[in-house]
Amino acid sequence: MFLKLANIHCNLSVFFVKTVIAVASLFLSGVVHQDNVGHPKDDRDGPVSVVYGNLFREGEIRIEPFDLKELPPLPAGYAALSDKAFRITTTAIVSGPHIIRFAVPSVTEEDAFKKLRIFQVDKDPFDPDGHVWNDVTLLNSTKSVPSFSTKTIYGQSGGLGIYVIAKLVREVPPSTAKADLIVTTDVSADQLTAPSLISYTIKVLNQGPDMANDIGVWDAISGPVNPVSVKPSQGKCKPSYQNIVCKPGSLKAGESVTVAVKLKPYEGRSSFPKEGREITHESGAKATEKDPAPENNEVSNVFLVFPDPNQPPSVTLNSPKDGALFIGPADITLEATAEDSDGSISKVEFFDNDKSLGVGTSIDAKNFVLAVPGLSYGSHSFVAVATDNGGRIDWSLQKGVFVNGLSVVSVKTPTPDLLIAPGSDLTLTAVATHPTGIINKLEFFANGRLLGEGSLSGPGTYTFNWKKLQRGNYSIAAIATDGSGIATVSTPVKFIVGNHVR
Repeated sequence: MFLKLANIHCNLSVFFVKTVIAVASLFLSGVVHQDNVGHPKDDRDGPVSVVYGNLFREGEIRIEPFDLKELPPLPAGYAALSDKAFRITTTAIVSGPHIIRFAVPSVTEEDAFKKLRIFQVDKDPFDPDGHVWNDVTLLNSTKSVPSFSTKTIYGQSGGLGIYVIAKLVREVPPSTAKADLIVTTDVSADQLTAPSLISYTIKVLNQGPDMANDIGVWDAISGPVNPVSVKPSQGKCKPSYQNIVCKPGSLKAGESVTVAVKLKPYEGRSSFPKEGREITHESGAKATEKDPAPENNEVSNVFLVFPDPNQPPSVTLNSPKDGALFIGPADITLEATAEDSDGSISKVEFFDNDKSLGVGTSIDAKNFVLAVPGLSYGSHSFVAVATDNGGRIDWSLQKGVFVNGLSVVSVKTPTPDLLIAPGSDLTLTAVATHPTGIINKLEFFANGRLLGEGSLSGPGTYTFNWKKLQRGNYSIAAIATDGSGIATVSTPVKFIVGNHVR
């Protein structure tokens, strides 16, 4: 957890930042009709076009067959038309709802056509590893109306994915069974002090009159906690984001199932307020049978958690410098300073891209060092994690370095601190050499964003024409890749695109 949170607050150098697409700035209003791209011919059953709800960035769409054997059974009474399923994907950045047009030329009887349904695979809300079918058929739309004359039917879904055109092969009468599920909780304590565990038990009783089948139980948690244990009396449970979901199976009338939950309050590198922090949860259950009293299917509790009297430590990663370049394979030394206001530091552990490098040594229990020999080529992101004598932790800001290969790379233009007028074109120039004489490619980056690959314009010299520069501060770096695929990064050159100040 602490490394994931550290990644949120990391301050990476420009060499390690991947391109981020600012989709909001590319938003196009309305919908885009993607038609006749990679789909079955109209004389075959299957999807033939997609109308996106919203398009943020254009891309290609693919419609391809999918193996029915990898999918869950269809709802009772239905079978896949032509024994086929289809997967629809796109490289575009879009949001739904999308409307998908399906051709069904094999259906020659109008009564059979009216009973067709479009099902889409979705994740089982009570099993992170399971899947269910959702009926996404459009039947009452004014624009996308099913048409027997054109053998066309439509589906609407929030996202793209896997679809089946389903035909009705057997009438299944609606179930008249009823099962009244009652959900209650047993709480050990509603006020506690961190890091004591929050403990409660969820109980689901089937009050009948009939059996409750395919029961799903959920527990939605709000607040900074981590699940420690989730133990159902039958079936299985899994944490899913800030929820716990369970599939206990079936219950006869009068039977019940329990789920024992333990949560650990998480203060991170700070502390809860003196008046305490509220942690809430809401539990519920449902079955496939109709519930005559759904109002008793949910229950909630509020826990007040007071701060841990043990204050967290603090740690700073002093070395290496963020954005430092090394010639590899490199031997480096990591250095950190850690303190604890109400105790002592038990250890400082160093990590590289979430992998532990080891525990540092110290002669004063404040300054910690760790020698790392033979650091591999490429980018590395270091974090120091301090643990105090009471078990609380803190982590440093992340620092990124790059271990270069044997190439020698430098940016020649622009020159440092150059001032360029907005809207101007700029020819970037870099020189790259390698002992073997082989440079496979040289790429130019601006503020960590790839501009493009340079063209060889002379011995070891590469250029790239950057057009219509926008106002701002820029850091240009060149990355050369040698014959072994090992990259070397140049020292960055900073310049400004703006107006002259008189």
